[in-house]
Amino acid sequence: MKIRLKNGFKSETNYPLVYAIKYNNGSSQITAADDFTAFIDGILNGYEDSYVTSIFPYTFYSYGNLSSAVIPNATSIGIYAFAFCQNLQSVTANNCSYIGNGAFRSCSKLSNVYFPNAECIDAAAFQYCSKLTSVSFPNVTSIEGNAFGYCSSLASVSFPSAITIGYAAFQYCSKLTSMSFPSVTSISAYAFSNCSKLVSVSFPNATYIGYAAFQNCYSLSNAEFPNVTLINYSAFMNCTSLTSVSFPNATYIGSSAFLSCSHLISVSFPNTSFIGEYAFGYCSILASVSFPNATYIGSSAFRNCSMLSSISLPEITYIGSSAFYGCSKLESVYLTGSTVCSTLGSYAFSYTPLSNSTYLGHYGSIYVPASLLNLYKARANWTTYSNRMVGI
Repeated sequence: MKIRLKNGFKSETNYPLVYAIKYNNGSSQITAADDFTAFIDGILNGYEDSYVTSIFPYTFYSYGNLSSAVIPNATSIGIYAFAFCQNLQSVTANNCSYIGNGAFRSCSKLSNVYFPNAECIDAAAFQYCSKLTSVSFPNVTSIEGNAFGYCSSLASVSFPSAITIGYAAFQYCSKLTSMSFPSVTSISAYAFSNCSKLVSVSFPNATYIGYAAFQNCYSLSNAEFPNVTLINYSAFMNCTSLTSVSFPNATYIGSSAFLSCSHLISVSFPNTSFIGEYAFGYCSILASVSFPNATYIGSSAFRNCSMLSSISLPEITYIGSSAFYGCSKLESVYLTGSTVCSTLGSYAFSYTPLSNSTYLGHYGSIYVPASLLNLYKARANWTTYSNRMVGI
């Protein structure tokens, strides 16, 4: 069955799950009414009473015979209006600016959508639309939580005007390989988590990455975030194909942000001051790091980075417990700031060439300003490494 919502229609029987026309100053809305079959027949008969300007919640909820809908005049589609229409394959709504919460949720055969004037896609609007392969929303500025979550066939997206991406908006879109959001400034938590085939992303204007936003994107190898200032916890955790990252304006790296990025070779964060716990833990081939302005390194931040051989921390004031635990090739640490690093956590350099208790076949050195050498040797916890210190 195909339905075209055009110059109005009405139903005159009673059934609480169906909707009819309500008039208001010459315009009309679809509101709670009664007999679903009569309502559908009314549409097919093309009553010409007025224009439908909005579709109210649950209008076509779970109606199994609906295969396509053309909605030329409605400006909004209410919550769950077409949800669970298992045979709905295409929707065209030329003037719709708002797509409500769950509006097309679990329309498992929906493969073609056209909303040229949509501005907001509310939460879960297309969630679980497993046949949806491509979407283009040229005027959408807000993509709310779970909007396209679990769209397992979605391979192409275009949102040139989007500014915000909500919680888990594209979570588990397992066919998505690349994307560019030129206007987005904020990426919410879990936004693209578990997009397992996502290879490259571009967000030239994003300043914020929410927690776990790209977690378990196993194929992600290229990421461009030139303006991001905050990377939240677990943001890129388990991105096992990521080889290098550069965030020139990031000041904060949250806990576990790059945990277990097992192919990460080099990182550069010229403006970062805070590195959270486990931020780069278990990055087993990480060999080159640059943190010229880091002041805080959390516990286990570089734990078991077994290829890291040297690090320079000219501004550091805090190194947490086990920060470099198990960095078995770490031979050179440069602490060249004008003051002593005041806090060194326990086991910070255990199982490294800097440790006295675990000999790994060779010893390394901690290089500090000659004027601060005695102060370092006398400072609590630093005394453990006094025989590894060299004044420069």
